[in-house]
Amino acid sequence: MSMFLVECGDLNEKLVTICEELIKKILKKIEDYVFVEQALKVSSDVRTMTTKFQDKADSSKDLVDFEDYLEDIKNQQRQTILNQYYDLIEWLMMLY
Repeated sequence: MSMFLVECGDLNEKLVTICEELIKKILKKIEDYVFVEQALKVSSDVRTMTTKFQDKADSSKDLVDFEDYLEDIKNQQRQTILNQYYDLIEWLMMLY
């Protein structure tokens, strides 16, 4: 029976290096997604709501529009923003 020895140390080190580089690239993309795309979107949505409420109502129609907007925020937008925020937290927990 013929036997031979194969040294795989160099190959294993190369594979580990490639995997580490891929992991770094994936983490960088996730970081960009969290800090650049999603965080800016959440803060922009909140800023838009805040800006809308800084305006003063000049007529009763404007006041009704503000009340409708407030109800929309309470019923839909608030939950959407909270879901986006919790999603960001989950991504950050994965990163760190």
